[in-house]
Amino acid sequence: MTSDFKYTQTDTHLSFLPLPHIFERFINATCWFSGCRIAFYSGDILKLREDMVSAKPTVMIFVPRILNKFYDEIISSFAKAPPEVSALF
Repeated sequence: MTSDFKYTQTDTHLSFLPLPHIFERFINATCWFSGCRIAFYSGDILKLREDMVSAKPTVMIFVPRILNKFYDEIISSFAKAPPEVSALF
């Protein structure tokens, strides 16, 4: 049987989905069995970026809502940038 979930002992997963979320439980169990480290976020979703910087995850499971927030922040930062920087984007 093959799997797309190939975590190793050198991987770190940043867990921020609620633990009752079935997919988060699956990922945590996969990490436990493979020896992958699990870092839990601080509990404040507004500080997720800081948690990512401190945990340095190699594995993260995202939901569309979070990806949309990251996308919106990136687009708005380029909109506020000087024209020559925006042109590079």
